[in-house]
Amino acid sequence: MSRLLNSLIPKGDMLPVIAILEDIPFRIEWVERHFPDVHVAWSTTVSDFCASVDALSLTGRLQMIILDHDLGCNPLDMAMGRQSASAFLDRNGEDGMDACRDVGVHATVAVLVWSGNAEKVPLMVKTLKDRGFQHVGNCPVDQYPDKVKSFIKNAIG
Repeated sequence: MSRLLNSLIPKGDMLPVIAILEDIPFRIEWVERHFPDVHVAWSTTVSDFCASVDALSLTGRLQMIILDHDLGCNPLDMAMGRQSASAFLDRNGEDGMDACRDVGVHATVAVLVWSGNAEKVPLMVKTLKDRGFQHVGNCPVDQYPDKVKSFIKNAIG
Protein backbone atom coordinates (compact mmCIF):
# COMPACT_ATOMS: atom_id res chain seq x y z
CA MET A 1 0.00 0.00 0.00
CA SER A 2 1.12 3.52 -0.63
CA ARG A 3 -0.04 7.07 -0.60
CA LEU A 4 -0.81 8.26 -4.07
CA LEU A 5 0.94 11.37 -5.30
CA ASN A 6 -1.09 13.63 -7.58
CA SER A 7 -3.75 10.89 -7.75
CA LEU A 8 -1.50 8.74 -9.95
CA ILE A 9 -1.93 5.00 -9.55
CA PRO A 10 1.22 2.95 -10.29
CA LYS A 11 1.07 1.29 -13.71
CA GLY A 12 -0.17 -2.30 -13.53
CA ASP A 13 -1.27 -1.94 -9.93
CA MET A 14 -4.75 -3.26 -9.08
CA LEU A 15 -5.15 -2.28 -5.41
CA PRO A 16 -8.33 -0.42 -4.44
CA VAL A 17 -8.15 3.30 -3.76
CA ILE A 18 -9.62 5.33 -0.89
CA ALA A 19 -9.76 9.12 -1.25
CA ILE A 20 -9.63 10.84 2.13
CA LEU A 21 -10.24 14.46 3.12
CA GLU A 22 -8.55 14.79 6.51
CA ASP A 23 -6.30 17.23 8.34
CA ILE A 24 -4.95 14.94 11.06
CA PRO A 25 -2.02 12.76 9.94
CA PHE A 26 -2.46 10.03 12.55
CA ARG A 27 -5.89 9.19 11.13
CA ILE A 28 -4.29 8.57 7.74
CA GLU A 29 -1.62 6.47 9.39
CA TRP A 30 -4.39 4.50 11.13
CA VAL A 31 -5.96 3.64 7.75
CA GLU A 32 -2.59 2.68 6.32
CA ARG A 33 -1.82 0.46 9.31
CA HIS A 34 -5.17 -1.36 9.25
CA PHE A 35 -5.56 -1.56 5.46
CA PRO A 36 -2.15 -2.30 3.95
CA ASP A 37 -3.68 -3.54 0.69
CA VAL A 38 -5.17 -0.21 -0.43
CA HIS A 39 -3.84 3.01 -1.84
CA VAL A 40 -4.67 6.17 0.09
CA ALA A 41 -5.15 9.44 -1.77
CA TRP A 42 -4.94 11.94 1.10
CA SER A 43 -5.99 15.57 0.73
CA THR A 44 -6.09 18.28 3.37
CA THR A 45 -8.03 20.85 1.35
CA VAL A 46 -11.43 20.63 -0.27
CA SER A 47 -10.20 21.79 -3.68
CA ASP A 48 -7.40 19.20 -3.79
CA PHE A 49 -9.80 16.49 -2.58
CA CYS A 50 -12.44 17.22 -5.23
CA ALA A 51 -9.82 17.20 -7.99
CA SER A 52 -8.37 13.94 -6.68
CA VAL A 53 -11.77 12.21 -6.51
CA ASP A 54 -12.60 13.27 -10.06
CA ALA A 55 -9.24 12.05 -11.39
CA LEU A 56 -9.39 8.76 -9.50
CA SER A 57 -12.96 8.05 -10.57
CA LEU A 58 -11.81 8.06 -14.19
CA THR A 59 -9.58 5.06 -13.43
CA GLY A 60 -12.48 2.95 -12.18
CA ARG A 61 -10.46 2.07 -9.10
CA LEU A 62 -11.92 4.50 -6.58
CA GLN A 63 -13.67 2.28 -4.03
CA MET A 64 -14.34 4.70 -1.21
CA ILE A 65 -14.42 8.31 -0.07
CA ILE A 66 -13.80 9.30 3.55
CA LEU A 67 -14.63 12.81 4.78
CA ASP A 68 -13.81 14.80 7.87
CA HIS A 69 -15.58 18.08 8.63
CA ASP A 70 -13.11 20.14 10.64
CA LEU A 71 -10.02 20.73 8.51
CA GLY A 72 -7.95 23.31 10.38
CA CYS A 73 -5.94 21.08 12.70
CA ASN A 74 -2.99 22.76 14.33
CA PRO A 75 -0.99 20.06 16.17
CA LEU A 76 0.35 22.61 18.69
CA ASP A 77 -3.18 23.70 19.61
CA MET A 78 -4.18 20.05 20.01
CA ALA A 79 -1.20 19.36 22.27
CA MET A 80 -2.04 22.37 24.43
CA GLY A 81 -5.75 21.53 24.61
CA ARG A 82 -6.71 24.66 22.67
CA GLN A 83 -8.90 25.05 19.66
CA SER A 84 -8.07 27.85 17.27
CA ALA A 85 -10.72 30.00 15.63
CA SER A 86 -9.87 28.42 12.29
CA ALA A 87 -10.04 24.81 13.53
CA PHE A 88 -12.96 24.09 11.22
CA LEU A 89 -11.52 25.43 7.96
CA ASP A 90 -8.77 24.39 5.56
CA ARG A 91 -6.24 26.94 4.30
CA ASN A 92 -8.77 28.08 1.67
CA GLY A 93 -11.51 28.72 4.23
CA GLU A 94 -13.50 25.55 3.44
CA ASP A 95 -14.69 22.60 5.52
CA GLY A 96 -16.07 19.10 4.95
CA MET A 97 -19.53 20.44 4.21
CA ASP A 98 -18.08 22.34 1.25
CA ALA A 99 -16.61 19.05 0.02
CA CYS A 100 -20.04 17.40 0.22
CA ARG A 101 -21.47 20.15 -1.99
CA ASP A 102 -18.53 20.34 -4.42
CA VAL A 103 -17.26 16.79 -4.97
CA GLY A 104 -18.32 15.12 -8.21
CA VAL A 105 -21.10 12.58 -7.71
CA HIS A 106 -19.95 9.01 -8.12
CA ALA A 107 -23.14 7.27 -7.03
CA THR A 108 -21.78 3.77 -6.46
CA VAL A 109 -18.67 4.80 -4.50
CA ALA A 110 -19.11 4.23 -0.76
CA VAL A 111 -18.78 7.35 1.39
CA LEU A 112 -17.95 7.48 5.08
CA VAL A 113 -18.19 10.68 7.10
CA TRP A 114 -15.92 9.94 10.04
CA SER A 115 -15.94 13.36 11.67
CA GLY A 116 -16.69 13.77 15.36
CA ASN A 117 -18.55 17.04 14.72
CA ALA A 118 -22.00 15.95 15.89
CA GLU A 119 -23.67 19.11 14.62
CA LYS A 120 -22.36 18.98 11.04
CA VAL A 121 -22.24 15.23 10.31
CA PRO A 122 -26.02 14.80 9.77
CA LEU A 123 -25.99 17.74 7.35
CA MET A 124 -23.05 16.24 5.46
CA VAL A 125 -24.77 12.85 5.18
CA LYS A 126 -28.03 14.43 4.01
CA THR A 127 -26.24 16.56 1.42
CA LEU A 128 -24.39 13.55 0.00
CA LYS A 129 -27.55 11.45 -0.21
CA ASP A 130 -29.53 14.32 -1.72
CA ARG A 131 -26.82 14.71 -4.38
CA GLY A 132 -27.10 11.06 -5.41
CA PHE A 133 -24.53 9.08 -3.44
CA GLN A 134 -26.12 5.69 -2.75
CA HIS A 135 -23.86 4.27 -0.02
CA VAL A 136 -23.30 6.86 2.72
CA GLY A 137 -22.46 6.13 6.34
CA ASN A 138 -21.16 8.02 9.30
CA CYS A 139 -19.18 7.03 12.35
CA PRO A 140 -16.62 9.06 14.33
CA VAL A 141 -13.31 7.27 13.85
CA ASP A 142 -11.84 8.39 17.16
CA GLN A 143 -14.78 7.00 19.17
CA TYR A 144 -15.63 3.84 17.22
CA PRO A 145 -12.58 2.62 15.31
CA ASP A 146 -13.88 -0.95 15.04
CA LYS A 147 -17.10 0.22 13.38
CA VAL A 148 -15.08 2.34 10.97
CA LYS A 149 -12.87 -0.65 10.15
CA SER A 150 -15.95 -2.72 9.40
CA PHE A 151 -17.41 -0.03 7.13
CA ILE A 152 -14.13 0.24 5.21
CA LYS A 153 -13.81 -3.56 4.85
CA ASN A 154 -17.34 -3.76 3.44
CA ALA A 155 -16.70 -0.88 1.04
CA ILE A 156 -13.45 -2.18 -0.43
CA GLY A 157 -14.49 -5.82 -0.57
